[in-house]
Amino acid sequence: MGTNDMSATINIHTPEQKASGDFYGQYFWKDYDVQDAGFLRFIVDHVGHERLLTASSLLDIGAGSGKFSILLKQAYPHLEIEALDVSPDNVNTIEANAAASGVDISVTEGSVLGLPYENGKFDIVLCVYMLQHTPDPQRGFLEAARVLTSGGTVLYSIGRENGLGIVHTKTRGLFGKVPSSLRRSTVLPFVPLYWSLLKATGSRKASENDLTIDLVDWLYNPLQKFVSESEMVSWFDEANLSYTPLGYTGLFKSMHVCRGIKIERHS
Repeated sequence: MGTNDMSATINIHTPEQKASGDFYGQYFWKDYDVQDAGFLRFIVDHVGHERLLTASSLLDIGAGSGKFSILLKQAYPHLEIEALDVSPDNVNTIEANAAASGVDISVTEGSVLGLPYENGKFDIVLCVYMLQHTPDPQRGFLEAARVLTSGGTVLYSIGRENGLGIVHTKTRGLFGKVPSSLRRSTVLPFVPLYWSLLKATGSRKASENDLTIDLVDWLYNPLQKFVSESEMVSWFDEANLSYTPLGYTGLFKSMHVCRGIKIERHS
């Protein structure tokens, strides 16, 4: 599959995906705390310290604020890091955050549905917390795998269908009518309950801001497409990736974290 094989048949910049990308810049990513070591720990724990040490290139898809890219560049300065996001506003935010943090990363505007890179370009690819916010999660999954080098590592965190997908489908129209200025305030009464649920299930204690972000994302993001875990596993095989499940994160454990290693196929 070549770089542009599918782009002629699908609009990779649909209004829905653009709205979803802009949603994050509007609510969460104008300010960025580069000292939040939890973001770095998440990547290191799931990709692996040794893999990061021996890699030379990394692609961060749906980079948002650039938090993963910036923290990784600080911790692993030898890495050539490319941060990509579909929202021009987020691209500006990444560039500003990188400059303020004193790191040199490349920043590109683009979509996971049609990555502007040749096959096998990157040693490590991050595709976390974003495929469910595209019109075609499977296509995005395969694109992330396509640009991964043989033997390279890709980390996914994919929205899984846990019985609540129908809630998103049925409520987009209703919640979309809530004025943007009121959305954060509407979830604040539910933050203590959410924290209690996380504590009861043994999940890590998050900050009030983290929990607020989760709830706003879950209720108001204009694009949500969750998929079953069995479907995800079939994508790994289709993409010539090994499959390693790594657990769950997010509201009601709705995000499935999993890692793949690109397998070299011999004819």
